[in-house]
Amino acid sequence: MVGKNNNLIKNSKSSERVQRFSLRKLSVGVVSVAVATGFYLGSGTTAQAATNDTEAAQTETVQNSDSTSNTSTDSSTTASEEKTTTTETGSTSADSTSSTSTDSSQSTDAAATTEIKDQTATSSSDDSAKASAATVAVQSNNTGADSSTSTAVTKDVNGVQTTFSREKSATTGNSDANMTANESGEYWPDTKGNSITKYEKTTKTDFSKSTTSSSSNLVVDPTKTDYDSDYSDTPNLLHNQDLHLYINGKEVNVSDLKSDDDLNSDQTNYPGHNSKGHSRLISVSDFGSNTYFYARNAVQKTNQITGAVESYDAKWTLESMNYTNEQALLAFGIKGIVDKGGTTLFNVGSGWQVAKRGNFANTHLQFFKEVNTDNFVNQDGTLKESVDDAIKNGDIVATTLKIHEGFTDLDSNEAVEVPESAVHKVLVDNNSTLAYQKTDDGYLAITRTYGDISDHDAKYGNSNTVAALLELDVPVEGIDLSIATVGPSNTSSSSELAEGSKVAPAVLNTASYLKELDVNFYQLDENGNATTIKLADTKIAHNFIGKSYGVQNTDADGDGNQDDFDYSASATLTDKNGDTWTLVSGKTSGNNVSGKPSYQYQDCLNVINYYYQKSQKVQQGTESVTYKFYNDRNKTKLVKESTWTPVYSGGKWQWQVLETSYDDQGNKTTTTTTQSAAEGLTADQATVKFTGTVNYDTTGKITGTTWDNSSLTYGTIKTPVVDGYTADLSSVGGDTVAPDTTLNRSYVVEYTPYEKVSEPKPVKRTITYQDTDKKPVNGSPDGKSSYVQEVTFTRTALKDNNGKIVGYDKNGDGKVDTTDASAAWVTSKDSMDEVVSKTPSSVGYDMVDKSSVAGVSNITPD
Repeated sequence: MVGKNNNLIKNSKSSERVQRFSLRKLSVGVVSVAVATGFYLGSGTTAQAATNDTEAAQTETVQNSDSTSNTSTDSSTTASEEKTTTTETGSTSADSTSSTSTDSSQSTDAAATTEIKDQTATSSSDDSAKASAATVAVQSNNTGADSSTSTAVTKDVNGVQTTFSREKSATTGNSDANMTANESGEYWPDTKGNSITKYEKTTKTDFSKSTTSSSSNLVVDPTKTDYDSDYSDTPNLLHNQDLHLYINGKEVNVSDLKSDDDLNSDQTNYPGHNSKGHSRLISVSDFGSNTYFYARNAVQKTNQITGAVESYDAKWTLESMNYTNEQALLAFGIKGIVDKGGTTLFNVGSGWQVAKRGNFANTHLQFFKEVNTDNFVNQDGTLKESVDDAIKNGDIVATTLKIHEGFTDLDSNEAVEVPESAVHKVLVDNNSTLAYQKTDDGYLAITRTYGDISDHDAKYGNSNTVAALLELDVPVEGIDLSIATVGPSNTSSSSELAEGSKVAPAVLNTASYLKELDVNFYQLDENGNATTIKLADTKIAHNFIGKSYGVQNTDADGDGNQDDFDYSASATLTDKNGDTWTLVSGKTSGNNVSGKPSYQYQDCLNVINYYYQKSQKVQQGTESVTYKFYNDRNKTKLVKESTWTPVYSGGKWQWQVLETSYDDQGNKTTTTTTQSAAEGLTADQATVKFTGTVNYDTTGKITGTTWDNSSLTYGTIKTPVVDGYTADLSSVGGDTVAPDTTLNRSYVVEYTPYEKVSEPKPVKRTITYQDTDKKPVNGSPDGKSSYVQEVTFTRTALKDNNGKIVGYDKNGDGKVDTTDASAAWVTSKDSMDEVVSKTPSSVGYDMVDKSSVAGVSNITPD
C-alpha cells in the first residue's frame, strides 16, 4: 500500500507545544488503510493506564552524526543534526561514542534504551518490579528469539511458563546500510527475493474462489480440500464482555480507553490521522510482560468424539515495539464477532508509531483451558479472581492448540513473524507475490515482494496476491507473533511519528475449512439484557466457509445435494414452566447476520443468537399436607407419615400420596399412590393459577404485567379422622394468595394416640355364717364367718387432645369400640361360683340350713 507514514511529527528545538518533547509537524502524506477483518494492529492515542515515574526527568544533548558510508537512497537517512531529547531517569542513554555508530538504532545497554537516530527510547516498564508472584528468573522464553534481559516469570500448576518478555523482533541479519533501499532496516526481513511459494511448508491454492463456493451445492469431504481440518479454528472474540485487559498487572476497563477515532479531530497534534474502526489506544510505553489482553472463549473447537463445543481462552501479551518513545501509541480492536460496531479483537496496527521500517510490534499468544470456571468467572462475565490468581490457583491451565491465522494485505512495509517451528503449513494464492525469510533465531518472516513497496491490491487488482494463511501448532508455552505496519517517512527525518496501516490475522472467507453454526434461543432479563439461559436446545449445522447458513454439508436423502437447514426462529416459544416468550427481533445478534453477504459461514464459530422476552407468564401454586403419626402422646417415635401433593398428570390434577412407614428398627417402607380426592377436596381445588400478560418496550425491557386475577383462594383440606389417633389440626389450607407472591403452601398435621382413661367397677357377693343366736360361725370354705365373692368390670375411655371423651375402647386396641358409656364395661368373668358351707359337725353344730350357696351367672355392673 502507499503512504503508510503520512502526517509525521519530528523533534524540533521549540518546546512550546509539549513540555517534555520538542516536536515539529511535518508534511502530510496519503493515508493508507489495509483491508483486514480479524487480528488488527489498529490506530492509536494515549492509554488511560499511566506509567509510574518515581524520579525526575533529566535532559541531555545528543549529537547525532550519520557517519556511515551508506549509499542507499533511503529517505530515512538524515544529516548530522543536534537534537534535545527528554528521557526518563533510570534509562541508560547512548553516550557520545554511540552517537557516531554505524547503526544508531542499536541497543546500547541492558536497560533496553534504544537510540533511533535522534530519538532516545526508554524501557516501557520494569517488568521484574511489576511481575506478580514471580517464581523463576529466565534469560528468554522458549518459543522465539533469546533476550539478553532477565525477567521474572510465573508458571501454571503444571509448571508451564505463562509470563513472557521480548525487547525486539527476530534477528534478520539486515541493517540500515542495506544497499537495496526498500529492503534496509535492522529488523526488516532480509528475504533476498525468495518467493513464499518456494518455502518447503507452502501449499499453493486458489484464494479467488473457495473449492466449495456458494454456487455449488454438492456435499464435500473436508479431508479432500487443501485445508487441514485439524487447523480449522482461528482465534476470535465472541462477546466483548469476555475481554479483559491488564496494563502493568492491573485490570483496566477497556471501554475507558480513548478511541483511536478521536485523534481524527486533533489534526494539530495528529495531522492527517484517519481512523474509522473505533479501536482503543494503549501507550507503547506501557507494553511489557504484565500488559495483556485475556479473551475468554477465543477459540471454539468441536470435540470429534463427543460432538461438544470446547472453548479455549487466549492470553495476548503486548511485549514491546522495536522502536518507540513516550508518544508512541498502538490501537487494538475490542469488539466480539457477535457485537455490533467497531473493529474486532486481534486486529492491531495503525496508531501513532515511530516511523522506521521493521518497527515490529512484538506480542506473545498463549492459550488456556478453564478447569474451574465457577472459581474464575461470575455469571455476568466479570472475573472473580485475576488472571494471575487463576493461573496460580490452577483454575486455568496453559494448553496446546492447532489453529490457523490468515494475514491480509502484506504489501508496502508490512510483515509478520512467527516461530518457524510452530508452522504446520502456509497456504498462499497461486499468484502470490509474497517473499519470506527463515531467520537464524528460528522465525519465519513473511512480507511483500522484494524491493517493491507499492499497493499490490491496487497494482494487481487482486489482494489475494499479498495474503497468507498459516496453520500453526501452538505449543503449551504459546508463540511469539510480531507484526510490522509502518515504514520510513518520505521526509529527511527518521525520528517521525506516523499513522501505520493495518495488518491482521484476518478472516479469509474463501478458506475451505468446515465450520460450525450454532443457533441459540436465549432469554432476555427483565431489563432487556441478554442472558445465556436457553429456551430451546441449540440447533447445530456444519458447512464450508462461504456457504449459506440455509444448507448443511450432509445428504440425508441421498440426492447428491446438501440438505436444507432451518436457522430461523419461531415467533414464540414456551418454557418448561408454561410461560410464553416472544422473539424480540431487534436483539438478534451473530457474527454474520447483517451486512453483505449475510448468513454465510465465516472463518470462526458461526453463531446466531435469537433473544426472547416473556410475553405471557403463568404462576401456578399448590397446597400440600403431610400427616405424621407418632407412637405415643410424647411423640417419641415417628411410625408413619403421608404426604398429599397435587400433581398434573394425564391431563388432569390428582393427589399424589407418598406414604412412608417405619418399623421398630427404623427401617422405612415407601409407597406412592394417586387419589382423586382428599376428604372431598379434589386436587385441582388445592391449586391456584394466575396468567399474566407481560408488557415490554422495543428493547425488550419489561414495563409491567397485567394479571387475570388479583387474588385466588385455595380450598380447605379437612383433616381425616383416623381411628385411634387424635390430630392437632382439624383442617389446613384455604389461604388467599396474590400473583408475584409466594404461592405454594405446605402444611403438617400431627397425629398422636388417644389418651386412655380406665374406670373400674367391682360387683360383690358376701355370704355370712351365724347360729340361731346370731353369733358368727366359721362356716365358710376358708374357715371364716363370712365369704366375699367379687367380679370387676372395667371401662376404658379414649380422650382427644382437648380431654374430650371421643369413645370407649373395649378390646385394648386404642380404637373406639363404642360411644355408649353403659355398654363400654368389660370383664374377664361375669359369674360367681357355688360356695359350699362347712359341715355342721366340723364347726360344732348339728345342722346347717344351707349346705351351699348357688352360683350366679350373667352378672352386670348395674
